[in-house]
Amino acid sequence: VSTSETTPSVAVPPATPDSAEADDPEGSADVMSLPAKSKIKGKKSGGKPKIGTPKKKDGATPTTGAVIKPQIYPSAPYASHHSIGLVGLAYLFGSGVGAEYIFQPWESIDFGLTLAKTQASFDRESATKTSEFLTGDLSYFRAFARYSMFRVVYLGLGLSMSSITGSYGFEGTGVAGELISTDFQANYLTAEIFLGSEWNFGSGFYIGADWVGFGVPNQSSLTVDTPEDINLTSEILTGAKAEDRIKEEITAQLKLYMLLIRGGYRF
Repeated sequence: VSTSETTPSVAVPPATPDSAEADDPEGSADVMSLPAKSKIKGKKSGGKPKIGTPKKKDGATPTTGAVIKPQIYPSAPYASHHSIGLVGLAYLFGSGVGAEYIFQPWESIDFGLTLAKTQASFDRESATKTSEFLTGDLSYFRAFARYSMFRVVYLGLGLSMSSITGSYGFEGTGVAGELISTDFQANYLTAEIFLGSEWNFGSGFYIGADWVGFGVPNQSSLTVDTPEDINLTSEILTGAKAEDRIKEEITAQLKLYMLLIRGGYRF
């Protein structure tokens, strides 16, 4: 007995022409087809447009491409100022008061004038219970220039004229009548250097002070009525004539001054 396996055969149906070919047996129909993976790009309906600035090159506008150059505007010129005020002198041949005017054409440099009057009285007691004294009135006129540093500190140079009238002499039991004196009148020209501070307020007012100043006095004239008795007394008690002692005392007072208080209005 022989067994054999038979493979079933599958009948393949004959190819059926496309519907178009079936309808048009002569193949006259035109058929358009798209690639399988081809996509048509386009805007989606209802989508929002992209908002943004087109990229631009450095220094160029997005539309014209023109280079924008930075504009440099010159700073406004400094406006000059004037100041008028009062001064008080605590130590310049005594103490006193006065006035000042200042013109400031530049931010760091100004020029000014000071006019003041002071009174002084000095005495020195000797071993003979006799005091040497000098009293006087000072009329002070100064022209100056200042340079501002660190905003509120200034350094100044000045030239002043001082006119002094007064008396010099001795009083006490060591002289006849317990008083002997003579009058004098002196004029001095002094070169000065000083250091001070000033504060300006938004309202226009200012306050300041010359903290310390040094001078080089140069005597221009000295008139003294020196009778023989006062010269002799001066030589005995001080070792110098009356005229020389007057010069020494005035020069010492004008070499140094301190605390000139200032205040006024700036416009």
